Amino acid sequence: MTAGKETACGVCGHVQRAWDDRKVRRVRDLPCGEMRVYLEVEIYRVDCKKSGMVKQETLDWLTDNLFFSKRFAFFVRQCRRAMTIKDVAEEARLD
Repeated sequence: MTAGKETACGVCGHVQRAWDDRKVRRVRDLPCGEMRVYLEVEIYRVDCKKSGMVKQETLDWLTDNLFFSKRFAFFVRQCRRAMTIKDVAEEARLD
């Protein structure tokens, strides 16, 4: 267990200054013109004393699956209102 950065438990939201381990994750964000944008983010796993579990921290700007930013998800939802799913996938360059 290492101290330093404040992290929030992904289960109960309890904030503490200790984490168990970390990894770098690529997160899809809003495109810039024709370019796809990915952010590299360190995601910490929290050994939470309150919930008694080791879970990934919660970051309020990421979706629950941690692969997309919330603003990218919002962009896709807004496009879906005016386009077919196929068109949205092509616009956002998604499978």
